[in-house]
Amino acid sequence: MKKKIAFIEMETHSALLEQWYLLVAEMPRVNFHFFVSQKVFDKLSAIPRQYLTIINSVSKTDFSNYDGVVVNTIHRNYDDYKTLFEKKSVLCLIHNLNFSLFFKKISWLNIFKEKEKGAYFLKLYCKEKVASKRKVIVKASKLGVIASSVLKNIEKQSVFLDKIELIQMNYCNQFEIPKEDVIQIVMPV
Repeated sequence: MKKKIAFIEMETHSALLEQWYLLVAEMPRVNFHFFVSQKVFDKLSAIPRQYLTIINSVSKTDFSNYDGVVVNTIHRNYDDYKTLFEKKSVLCLIHNLNFSLFFKKISWLNIFKEKEKGAYFLKLYCKEKVASKRKVIVKASKLGVIASSVLKNIEKQSVFLDKIELIQMNYCNQFEIPKEDVIQIVMPV
């Protein structure tokens, strides 16, 4: 029996979403569909339209017919994902080390230690309200990272190890090595 997977991208990573398409399109035991914002839809070129649905809100979209959900990006609007994370099997991707702060104890000392990212962390803490919103993210069934450096960083913190998975997204649908012209180097005598 085929598994049905929904992919959600409401924010920025349309190129990564296209990589997902290239992967799952080759999997005969997987049915899939992509739910995207209008902004993301306008940037997509590799995913056929029949696999795409434009949505305005994750919380107002019905995912009950899907066995699992992949949240490609979550930078804001955390509350929009809360019910989904509580009711469905969800893989939430963490793209880079900036989001490793979700796994650290939140304190001014951590912000000071990460002073090169201090302004960014303060923005996340104050404007995006990460201190309270991170509880939503850790409710996801699995947390996926797409770089081994991010995985190592999270493993060093020894938190949520039972939820973290390395997701290999290095997929190439087609690859050709162009034939090079012979280059002759002439050295005067």
